[in-house]
Amino acid sequence: MRLFLIILFFISSLQALEQKSILLLHSYNSGLKWSDGITEGIEEGLKDNLLYELSIEYMDSKKIDTKEYFNTLKELYKKKFSTRKYDIIIAADNYAYNFVLENHEEIFNKTAVVFCGVENFKQKDIPSYLKPYVTGVVEYKEIKRNIEFIKDAIKDLSTLYIISDSSFSSSAIKKQILDATLEFKDDFKIIFNDKIDLEELRKDIYNLPSNSAILFTSLYIDKYGRYIPYNNIRKLFKESKYPVFAVNKIHLGEGVVGGIMVSPQEQGLLAINKAIEIIKGKKIQTLSIDMPSSKYYFDYQVMEKYAIDKSKIPMFSTIVNKPQNFFEKNRQIIDSTFVLIPFLVLLIIGLIVNIVKRIKLEIKLVEQTKLDNVLLNNIKSAIYWQSNEGILLGCNDSLCKLLSVAKRDIIGKEMQKVLP
Repeated sequence: MRLFLIILFFISSLQALEQKSILLLHSYNSGLKWSDGITEGIEEGLKDNLLYELSIEYMDSKKIDTKEYFNTLKELYKKKFSTRKYDIIIAADNYAYNFVLENHEEIFNKTAVVFCGVENFKQKDIPSYLKPYVTGVVEYKEIKRNIEFIKDAIKDLSTLYIISDSSFSSSAIKKQILDATLEFKDDFKIIFNDKIDLEELRKDIYNLPSNSAILFTSLYIDKYGRYIPYNNIRKLFKESKYPVFAVNKIHLGEGVVGGIMVSPQEQGLLAINKAIEIIKGKKIQTLSIDMPSSKYYFDYQVMEKYAIDKSKIPMFSTIVNKPQNFFEKNRQIIDSTFVLIPFLVLLIIGLIVNIVKRIKLEIKLVEQTKLDNVLLNNIKSAIYWQSNEGILLGCNDSLCKLLSVAKRDIIGKEMQKVLP
């Protein structure tokens, strides 16, 4: 019986150490800053967990999203995953999330699903039979709060130009954008453009009236359905005549002022933490579907460029490209100094003790010298002392009287010259 328990314990230990497989299914493509950010967050959560193997698939739906394409993708994944068993699936963004829900029984049967980056999430969209298998992290862009901040930051704001596109993810928040703008229709003019032609967009921005601002939500395809490379977006930010605010942290440091932004890294990190909890045995029903709050991010140099009042920046905001103060510039030297201070204090104390000892010794020597002078000068006989080389080092007053010379005139001279 004891042997049986030992074998059972050994087998259980092996199972516990068995590597767990995680499939990360991205809606978009590698190289897209949002997708890469989610991957970074997931890899950050796995860096100390060597028992987890991460596989990544990209659906590339920003560039192609036809029904025929998804049917082909479904057949490909059926063949690709038919011989593989994943412990958990992380579905990043709406396309992957919807694909996994629609094909869960056929391709990913009974595999737990953690989603992230999903906009316009509705609990009722999850079929009842799938609810025991699905949890995740919702992405929510703070459109209204960003407009409120822009109104406060731009003095006498005249026009707000909102940029979006007609992609699936943008369409998911279109109603949210339109609802948010209604509250400000009497405060300033609002232009919402989700049918973008880049050249026309540049002209629109250039011709905006004074005290205008731009709110950028997303732009991956133009009105002709063509994919827009990110370099074109970055160029648009940097060349803009008016300040551009954004709702996504991936644009920070690319020419936008900033705003209340969602972070893809945070989405990925929260998703992988949920996935690890599920793999370790936690029931999905006990894990809530989270909606992390967006945070304030700003680019100091861009705020300078458009002369935006820094006092408008809320407390605890993250600010990039901020000029370094003296302590930040010399941080390494200051840190090194603080490390050395205890040793310097000990050294100074040692030097002080040494100086005090030397002063005491010198006082004793002076007192001894005075005593010797008094004794020697009271002796009537001439007394002197010399070095091994015959140099006169000292004498009493009697010798000076004998030679009729001052002591200063003979000290340091050769004895043969003093006493031929």
